[in-house]
Parts: sequence; C-alpha cells; structure tokens
Amino acid sequence: MEISVLRKMEYEGSFIYIMQFDLYFQYLFCWKNEIYEKHIRLSPEWWRVAMWTIGLLRSPYTRAMIEQGEEIVLSGAMKSIEALKEKAV
Repeated sequence: MEISVLRKMEYEGSFIYIMQFDLYFQYLFCWKNEIYEKHIRLSPEWWRVAMWTIGLLRSPYTRAMIEQGEEIVLSGAMKSIEALKEKAV
C-alpha cells in the first residue's frame, strides 16, 4: 500500500495532514496532545479501479477526483478543529 501526503498545512495552531491511500482519503491532526483522524472512501469508476488493480493506471482517481477528495477531508479537518476550539472555550 502506498500512502501519498497530498497536503500539509497549519490551521489554528495545528498541522493538518491530508493523505490518500488505496481508495481512501484521510486527515490527521494533533490537538492538545491527542491525534484526530477521519477517512472517507470515494468510489471511482469500476473500470479505473480494475485497471489500477492490475497495474495499468498509477491511481484509480483522476486529478480532479483527487482534488475533490482533498477538499472534502480538509474541510472536515478544519470543522473538527473549530469544534474542538469552541469546546475548549
């Protein structure tokens, strides 16, 4: 399994890591010495998955799908951090 880090950014004092592996997109961040993560599965077309599985494609996703997955999990990470920040106040 290959894990690709798509983005690393700082938001509200925490570093958010956006990653993609297999058919999943994931975020990871640390807040007050606790690690938070969530992942989602985006379903590409069946033929892309089949071609990726046998090694004819490097990724089951198009560039646009990778960007979409990245935006979805980044948004979730930011909302989670905002909720944790509100809860701490």
